[in-house]
Amino acid sequence: MIENSILNNNNSFLINALSCMADGVIVVDVNGKIMFLNSAAEEITGWLSKEAKNENFNTIFPLINISTGEKIRSPIDNVIKLGKSVGLTKNSGLITKDNRKKYISANSSPIKDDYGNFIGVVVVFRDITRIRSIELELINKEIELRKAKEQAEAASKAKSEFLANMSHEIRTPLNGLVGMVDLTLLTDLNCEQKENLMTAKSCANSLLKVINDILDFSKLEAGKLVIENINFDIKNLIEEIIRANSSTAVAKEIELNYTFSSTIPQFLIGDPNRLRQVLNNLISNAIKFTEHGEISLKVKNIETIDEHVKLEFSVTDTGIGISEENINTIFESFSQVDSSSTRTVGGTGLGLAISRQLTKIMGGNLLVKSKFGQGSSFYFILKFPVGKEVKKIIKQPFKINKTTKKLNILLVEDDKLNQQVIERMLKERAYFVDIANNGSEAIKMYENKKYDVILMDIQMPVMNGIEATKIIREKEIENHTPIIAITAYALKGDKEKFLSKGMDDYIPKPVKMDKLFNVIESHTTGSKEENLKNFNIRFGENGEIEFFNDESRILNKEKPIIMKKLLYSIEELNKALQKKQLSSIERLANKIKSLSDEINIYELKDISFKIELSARRGDLNEAVYYAKKVSEEFEILKKSILDI
Repeated sequence: MIENSILNNNNSFLINALSCMADGVIVVDVNGKIMFLNSAAEEITGWLSKEAKNENFNTIFPLINISTGEKIRSPIDNVIKLGKSVGLTKNSGLITKDNRKKYISANSSPIKDDYGNFIGVVVVFRDITRIRSIELELINKEIELRKAKEQAEAASKAKSEFLANMSHEIRTPLNGLVGMVDLTLLTDLNCEQKENLMTAKSCANSLLKVINDILDFSKLEAGKLVIENINFDIKNLIEEIIRANSSTAVAKEIELNYTFSSTIPQFLIGDPNRLRQVLNNLISNAIKFTEHGEISLKVKNIETIDEHVKLEFSVTDTGIGISEENINTIFESFSQVDSSSTRTVGGTGLGLAISRQLTKIMGGNLLVKSKFGQGSSFYFILKFPVGKEVKKIIKQPFKINKTTKKLNILLVEDDKLNQQVIERMLKERAYFVDIANNGSEAIKMYENKKYDVILMDIQMPVMNGIEATKIIREKEIENHTPIIAITAYALKGDKEKFLSKGMDDYIPKPVKMDKLFNVIESHTTGSKEENLKNFNIRFGENGEIEFFNDESRILNKEKPIIMKKLLYSIEELNKALQKKQLSSIERLANKIKSLSDEINIYELKDISFKIELSARRGDLNEAVYYAKKVSEEFEILKKSILDI
């Protein structure tokens, strides 16, 4: 018997050793009768050795799956049946003498005598209740976090869909309004009529600004707002901003002036449109909340180092100021200093939140100093590489030329006003136009007549533009008909989505006449550059049509030279990354960005700017991440532009 063979064979040393183990040890014979419990086993199970001795293991040590409450097979039975060591599953537990449930991990092994005969089983186990409780707590937290993430993603998706639909619903009538105003401004008008139309256009632009505020905020939240990095004339930009806001200030009899440091280089590299957006917002706010006195825009040179300048921009007013309780909330989303129903100024409450996020993306931070009743000063500091002279765009009055190529165009649009506006634009260029009210009508007209281009709205009754495009593509045999999405959907990613559905291009609403003509003719002529280089049209500030030549366009013969410079700069950038030289990384990224801008490689330019910004912030890992994308993008460009 096992008792005579092991435990009572004058082997007190072994018994004492087992008693000192931190893990519980239980020894049973071939019938499952308990022969020995060590001290740890007594503590875990609540059974004393003298109480359990000679009892059946399965009787006093019931095992269960704690998760389900179901009984599990005894490891003793498994060892006896299989003749080898057996463990327990993860959720196995033991019911103690006082009816508590404890998670245990255990291993049961056969005991054999000197002749190899099976004489019993030893069970070594430990209490893992505390560890298992922590694991379950972490699992539950992970489940909660996953659910919260899924809910947040669902909410974000719902918000994006709402914004997309809102954009569509508002931009569609706005497109008709702006288009009709612009077309009417092309006709002979007296002064009063022109003034009335310009007022209507101003109101439409104000509405568009509200829409853009909300969409910009959505893009910022999603991290999808793109910052440009181009040469611009900083002094000219500041003067344009002052001129744009002067009429509003004069109407309130407020003095609006600016101070510009003489040591600031004339040309810088950055995003003039986003800088304009921030400064326009700050000045507009200052005018809103200032009833008398003055508003001053100051641009000060803080530091010039290695072809970079640090500029401080500040907008100071003598308005109502901001109270201490409000000053910490003004940069929050949808926050307004005066949120009462009787407030005298309007707005979405997004302007300052967007402005602060834009300055952060550009490498700065928008701050404020204010005293209630004494005015406010908003200021931020940005760092710019010194740029080069920007070639001027030559402008001269011009009437729309009639095209020499008579195109048959199918306009698929359900909104009657938009039909009228876009049809008139197309006929100004002497195109032939047919109109379908929905996708179903478009398919029938496509089957009965050959069209050079189809302009396809997306959201329509009966059949939408995506479904109609799919059916047209299925019906095509040899000749490919360009289908151009013309829609009020204008969120990030919409263009890519439409192209993936079989469309050839995309024009957002409100439709710009020059964009419309250029896109159409880019898909209907052999060489876009040859046919359209003398046809660039846009509406001026007063609604007039303007013709311009872009003399800054780079000639194809210069591309190989610049591409070789790009290749060298990218190689140098990778060396600087290996040496972790942040200043060199920033300088080289800026150079790559400038070279990319010269030949209109916008994707490479945007990625290079992200490297520059990462280096400026000291984030080497992020710089390395974007540098890899630069190399990948350049490899694609080499194959598509020239063989280096």
